Amino acid sequence: MATDQDESDEEIDPMRPSTDHVRAVSKKEDGGRKYDKRQACLFCGGLFAKISSHLQNIHHDEATVCKILAKPKNSEERKKGWQELRNKGNFHHNIAVLTGTKEGNIVVDRRPGKEKGKDCFLPCPSCLAFILKDDLWRHSKKCRFADSQSNEKTIKKQATLLLHGSTSSSENEEGNKFRQVVLEGMKKDEVLDMITHDKLLVLLGSKLLIKNGHERVSNVRQKIREMGRLLQVLTKTAEESSCTMSDFLTPEKFDVVVCGVKKLCILEGETVRGCDKYERPALALKVGHTLKKLAQIKIGQALRNHDEKERTDAENYLTLHNDEWCEKVSSHAISTLSERKFNNPDILPLTEDIVCLRKYLLEEMKKVQVELNKQPSSDTSTWRYLAQLALCRVCVFNRRRGGEVGEMLLTSYQERNMEQGSKELISCLEPIEKKLMERLQLVDIMGKRKRKVPVILTADMVEALDCLNSHRSAVVSPANKYLFAALSTSNGHLKGWDALNMISQKAGLQKPQLMRTTNLRKYVATVSQIVDMGSNQELEWLASHMGHSLSVHREYYRLQEKTLELAKVSKLLMVVDKGLTYKYAGRRLDQITLDEIEDVSEEPNQHETENDGPADEEEHAEMTYEKDDQAEEEDHAEMTYEKDDQAEEEDHAEIDEGCTRKKKKTVAKKMPWTQEEKDLLKKKFHRSISSRTPPCKNDILVECRKDERIKKIFDCRGWLQMKYIIWSLAQQHHKRCQKLLDKR
Repeated sequence: MATDQDESDEEIDPMRPSTDHVRAVSKKEDGGRKYDKRQACLFCGGLFAKISSHLQNIHHDEATVCKILAKPKNSEERKKGWQELRNKGNFHHNIAVLTGTKEGNIVVDRRPGKEKGKDCFLPCPSCLAFILKDDLWRHSKKCRFADSQSNEKTIKKQATLLLHGSTSSSENEEGNKFRQVVLEGMKKDEVLDMITHDKLLVLLGSKLLIKNGHERVSNVRQKIREMGRLLQVLTKTAEESSCTMSDFLTPEKFDVVVCGVKKLCILEGETVRGCDKYERPALALKVGHTLKKLAQIKIGQALRNHDEKERTDAENYLTLHNDEWCEKVSSHAISTLSERKFNNPDILPLTEDIVCLRKYLLEEMKKVQVELNKQPSSDTSTWRYLAQLALCRVCVFNRRRGGEVGEMLLTSYQERNMEQGSKELISCLEPIEKKLMERLQLVDIMGKRKRKVPVILTADMVEALDCLNSHRSAVVSPANKYLFAALSTSNGHLKGWDALNMISQKAGLQKPQLMRTTNLRKYVATVSQIVDMGSNQELEWLASHMGHSLSVHREYYRLQEKTLELAKVSKLLMVVDKGLTYKYAGRRLDQITLDEIEDVSEEPNQHETENDGPADEEEHAEMTYEKDDQAEEEDHAEMTYEKDDQAEEEDHAEIDEGCTRKKKKTVAKKMPWTQEEKDLLKKKFHRSISSRTPPCKNDILVECRKDERIKKIFDCRGWLQMKYIIWSLAQQHHKRCQKLLDKR
């Protein structure tokens, strides 16, 4: 019976011929679902419609099948056991198909509604079922094999490492390319020998090479060499010279790995809080992340080789790593990094140096352009010097990372968008902004984390770059795709740090060592606090231009200057220390002067608090009454926000009359709004009135820059009163419209 079932399954097997796509769910002619999916057997590799029946009839002698059959029918444990065997069989079948050792299509957990490519699916690290990439995080929440430590944010990265470790071999084409491209250029020493003979490190290097590409080979070499040095320390610590990195990724050797990392990063003693202090804390953090990647790759290799012991060791090591690495290594490294930042001097460049560097760059660029046009085109030194000057000019003006500008492609510059934009947006700009739109040009390049970041080019930059491109063919290889090309190679570019360092030394700056792109970016983020960027939108524009988010801009780039700490915060502390807080109620820190604080001596304050007489009570009552009067005026201002002009005048008259009876003193006379002022506000703020949305402070300031009459009203009355009267006009307009609609 079993044989007949096997033969019938092979005959109607829909998994052949092999394609690069995963078939969609099959449908019958009437639209119903057609159940023709086949599952792979873990033991014989065949494809069957009813895998559990096949396992019971054909492979009932296997130990794992016997354990499942010993459990009660229809129990949760039995269902889980069948699912585990089914997923393992499908996983090994899929790996064989992906590596080319077997024909057919991959078997996924849930077939898609439409046909999709094989690259759209990844194996779940817990159950090994192939799931859509975009649904992997959702599956991890409900997976019955997932442990409590599984993180849905990193599940895709873990699945990618597992698939790479399962489909890769240190002896395949990727491993050979890694040896030729990466290892050939490394220093020939003991560390290189250990890397070359370690299969796990070769697999890691080939994966990093695929991810970063040939342009970042130096980063791959650095990462692999870090792990080679760690392996060298681990072999000396364990006194086993023949051990590989895979031998240390076991739960028994976890403490040895922790000890080896501490030796590699060199303990210096204790921090202020009593934690371990590292000489190289950043290295300890990077090694911890790489060890987790190696463990995932080891799991993939164990699955490919059907080695359950290796897989269990790697999974148990990952469990220990997730539980104990933070307490034993990461937390101490982070404490060391934070302690180093205490009382460090500010590293911002001087404003005089920035101005001096700009002047030097402009003069040198003009001079070198004249020399390049006069001399023969084959003069490589002049072309390179002009390219370095232009690179520095673009970096300094845009506060861009040097690597981002250096990697700007020639096609990005030549195909830049020269259009100014829509006429509607340009009509809303200020005259000076329209002039800048005409003079400046924009180029989009790839920044950090593959973000699209803008680079603004001034007229002098465009002139220098055009001069470079006109003489480019005689000195640069045609295969070089970079705008700031390196002359010695066909795929290299000039380094922004080298160019800025060299030119800063030549420019005669006071502190050229501070003229770095990171310091320039922090300089802009810090001095932007002086400019009134009231809305988050303006700050987001600045952060977006610099290529990071608003939170990163505030946390890492914008420094808290000592000037602000001393001048602003200390003023508030002095007021609180002398007990004068009540005198400055409702006032900003900018309105508190040092003379007012120093004029009040401490002795009269003590005398007044100890001997309160009738005169003091009268003075205190008068002061309290003035504060109550101020609160009444503020309440009246809020009241007028929701009333029209007529109700406003009546209420104000009643309040003024009541205040006069209570205080028996004159109240400042109100300045009524003239009809001319109202008509002007209706004309300038017609959008706010028609939409019944009161203008904010920035809207009023924009109109003040456009019209002198609005500015006079602003100087006389302030933006709050303007906001309230505009709201009152909007209410009146709305009432008139309602009356007209009611009449109709």
